[in-house]
Amino acid sequence: MAAKGPGKDYQPVKRKYHSTVRVGDYLYMWGGTQPDLPKVHNNEKKKSMCSVMEVYHLVTGRWEQKPTTGNPPLGFKSYAAAAIGNEIFYFGGECGHDDCYHNSLYR
Repeated sequence: MAAKGPGKDYQPVKRKYHSTVRVGDYLYMWGGTQPDLPKVHNNEKKKSMCSVMEVYHLVTGRWEQKPTTGNPPLGFKSYAAAAIGNEIFYFGGECGHDDCYHNSLYR
């Protein structure tokens, strides 16, 4: 998969209530409340915005984006994340509308 990001100075969009985990020389950041993210349970714009992983290379200090596969978790904020070996697991989270909480596990 080719990485995306406009040039060497790419920075992810600001966000809160996300998690970042380390695997080897990389930090993987996903989800969180972001500007323009729809506050609805499930729609195409939200799926599109949550179908990318922000990756930071610790050695070079550079960010890039990598697409994910499958359907992204609906609990895109306030979830738990852990790296076990080369796999990243996400559990729970809040959907962003009303009191919609999840107890799903994603890998």
